[in-house]
Amino acid sequence: MVGKIRMKSCIRFVCISFLFITSIVFAQTSLQLDQMSFTAELEQRLNSDIERIAGKNIHVLSIQAEFIREEVDASTSKPAVAKQQPEVKNVIIDDAPELPGLAGMSAFNKNTTAKVSTVSEEVEQQEDALDNEQAPKTEKMIRSLSTTLLLDNSVDKDTELLIRNLLLEKLEYNPMRGDRLEIIRMDMAPVSEITGSSIAHYWWVLVLLLLLLVIGYLLARNRKVSTKEVGVNEVSSLPPMPEQLLDTKKGELKACRQQLVKYSLSEPQKVDAVLRRLSLNEQNIPMFASCYQELGRSLFTSMFPALNEHIPAYLKYLETNPADYDRLVRDLTDLQYLLVDAVSSEQFEHRSRPFSFLDKLSINQIRWVLDDEPLRIKALVLSQLPSESSAKFLSTFTAEEQALIAIEIVQFDSMPMATFGEIASSLAAKAQSVPDFETVRTDGNQMLMSLLDGMNLRQQNDLLDQLRVSSPEAYLNLRKVYYIFDDVLRTPTVILSNILRSMNPEILALALINLDDEQVAVILSGFPERMIEMIKAEMVRYKDASYDEQNSAKQQVVMLMRQAIGNKQFTMNDLESVA
Repeated sequence: MVGKIRMKSCIRFVCISFLFITSIVFAQTSLQLDQMSFTAELEQRLNSDIERIAGKNIHVLSIQAEFIREEVDASTSKPAVAKQQPEVKNVIIDDAPELPGLAGMSAFNKNTTAKVSTVSEEVEQQEDALDNEQAPKTEKMIRSLSTTLLLDNSVDKDTELLIRNLLLEKLEYNPMRGDRLEIIRMDMAPVSEITGSSIAHYWWVLVLLLLLLVIGYLLARNRKVSTKEVGVNEVSSLPPMPEQLLDTKKGELKACRQQLVKYSLSEPQKVDAVLRRLSLNEQNIPMFASCYQELGRSLFTSMFPALNEHIPAYLKYLETNPADYDRLVRDLTDLQYLLVDAVSSEQFEHRSRPFSFLDKLSINQIRWVLDDEPLRIKALVLSQLPSESSAKFLSTFTAEEQALIAIEIVQFDSMPMATFGEIASSLAAKAQSVPDFETVRTDGNQMLMSLLDGMNLRQQNDLLDQLRVSSPEAYLNLRKVYYIFDDVLRTPTVILSNILRSMNPEILALALINLDDEQVAVILSGFPERMIEMIKAEMVRYKDASYDEQNSAKQQVVMLMRQAIGNKQFTMNDLESVA
């Protein structure tokens, strides 16, 4: 009986210890799950309440709750229940009978009674110890609540105050506990609802994408088939060789091919420029044909686009002279050496002369490269050009821009070599895409003026009259810069005197022959008296001049006046003011 009582107490102790350890292991995970469940449910309820007050899609609510576990004293939570001790009645038997067969031994042995009472007391003590060793009870408590509300600026102050009071009440806000409530105003973008009808508008895009995928798959499949056919033809065209020697040649050819592909892809622009120069020499056709045979059409055209136009010549050469392994290795190696040598020399030239790329460009192409650059860069490039080229380049700018560039050149003191090289590298990269043209800018008015200058006066007047009727705006734009001989009568005499007094009196006299005396007097009214007499004398002398001579003189007068307009000595508006 005593053994059973002890075994039962041990099992009870082991179970309580296991439950206590398990609760400690999973306490943290359970606490986090409780926090997430609590905040999700609380956010859902509060979002519903806020939408009823302010409307939908105008707020974002975030709640962060922190839980802790606190031990709860069992004596305070549950009152202790006093153990009911069974009532023990002591029966005193003084005269106990003797046991039969055991003479002299009483039936109620005092020692036996003492032993039984001792065992009962030990069992009760173990049960009390197990009760005292039970795990302390814990309870989940809210440590703090952190609430953030993003609210749209369209919500008024009264609604915001109402929402704040609602949150304070529902959250049981307690700043002493560490709670925090923050409302942030911001502009929220409207939520656009995607309907079935809006998606239906793009069905044709999906169909087009599907069609492109099918076409791409078919092209890739055809390319693989053609590549396999080319590979079979190339291998079959090679002469038979012993097994071991063939493997060695294949290894050498593979290594040469890998090096050529790697180098060509590392410097594509420089390699392309070198290949353009090498393709001009017909002696390099066998080398390029061998390269085409080894790389195949797709890889050859993608790596060397500069040689695409020469592929028919390479195919024609390969029909009669198929390359073997020895020639393939030799030609691929030679091509790589040529590319490396040309690019290395170009890099050395670039390091020694950073602006050497300008030697390959025309004046108009240099102007295109520098069109968007600041004046300081233009002045730097101008200082690196030869004297003749720099003069031509400077003449492409207006007089005002020429003066500003000259000022920048004068202010040059020193420049770090790294900056100098960076500017040259940037312009060299930009020059790679320079267009191939003769003139950079195409001025429509200038072209029309050149066309009119090639006509006689009657043709000029007819074309101008037709332009005035057909396109008044184009006519007005042209007349703002196009000065004709008839405008001489509308030009102030002061302007005529300042510009035309430098002209040869004979040419001016030829231009004024067909004018009336009153018109000539008005034109020459601002000239010195001596020059007026000389011009009139020349008019009498050349009164029988031919029409071509008169027209040529008028054109010289017009060109001189246009040059004055370009130098901003006067404008066409000055003519209109005295008309």
